Amino acid sequence: MGERRWAVVATVREPLDLVLAFACHHLSLGAEVTLFFDDPDDPAAGVLEGIPGVRVIRCDAAHWRAMGWDKRPAIQTPRQNTNFRWAVAEGLADWLIHLDADEFLWAPEGVWAEIDAMGPGEDWLAVAPWERVLGPGDEGLFAGAFRGPVPGDLRGVYGDEAPFLGPRGLAGYASAKPMVPARTPHHVVTHRVTGSDGPRPKRRAETARILHFEGLTPVHWALKQLRYAAQSETRVLMRAERYAALREIIAAPDVRAAALERFARTCRLDAGVLATLEARGALHRPTVDITGAVARFAPERDIDETGARIDAALAGALDSVATEVQSRRRDLLAVKGPAARRSTPLES
Repeated sequence: MGERRWAVVATVREPLDLVLAFACHHLSLGAEVTLFFDDPDDPAAGVLEGIPGVRVIRCDAAHWRAMGWDKRPAIQTPRQNTNFRWAVAEGLADWLIHLDADEFLWAPEGVWAEIDAMGPGEDWLAVAPWERVLGPGDEGLFAGAFRGPVPGDLRGVYGDEAPFLGPRGLAGYASAKPMVPARTPHHVVTHRVTGSDGPRPKRRAETARILHFEGLTPVHWALKQLRYAAQSETRVLMRAERYAALREIIAAPDVRAAALERFARTCRLDAGVLATLEARGALHRPTVDITGAVARFAPERDIDETGARIDAALAGALDSVATEVQSRRRDLLAVKGPAARRSTPLES
């Protein structure tokens, strides 16, 4: 038998700095990296395919036809699931996980230690997320700490912001993502694995976590929220708490400013909240060297750690979607919100 291989798969449409950091970080962990570029004309694809260990696939019309679609799926989750399932079925590596470009795997004991600890009958490894937050004085792309699920009353931690967070205290998703063996016969999507008789048994990762840079920069986060707002008529990837935050943004006189202000309320925490999270065992400070990984695997490239380059790349898109949301405010606010219960991402 040859050496075992594991891979990270991602469907990406992000600024070059983020995609470069994502790829190099995972290469530094020993992963192979497969990037499906959602925009087949993305110039970042040409940069990334020059890095050893990175496989680039451009998602053009021919790609989607080969995947069994008449045209590109309109919603991102089916696109991600399609690409992930193809990578698994092709056996691009022995074990694979699909992550978003703002998600960085952290495995202090190593990925194989987690996999080797799996018991008989456990079909997949469930890797839970931690979510990046900024404290006083934290600035830069990869600054800050990470919050995990909070046991107990959220209002006792977050006060008036609690209703805008999920049931476990995260602004993004709280469910684990699956790492699966190549050619698994089961149905794989980005948050679960099922068989003909229902969910397949899993092992929860002991120490490995997904470091979710939710709110990479204020502009990056605001753009993401306003895109959700523009799609809120279809309730794509929507849950009641997120919808409440989006309605507040949509109703504001200046939706762009409101989205940026919501970033500060959601992602930047004061010292008291951080202390409470730490006391509850829900604040984590994993050690990662993302810029060092870029220097090692793409020495001819650099990333702007201030985030200014990413914000500049996204500024036009933010202005455009803010104008769209503002012009459609009446119709968007007329949409009945989802029930106040925990929801899962749309799967296909």
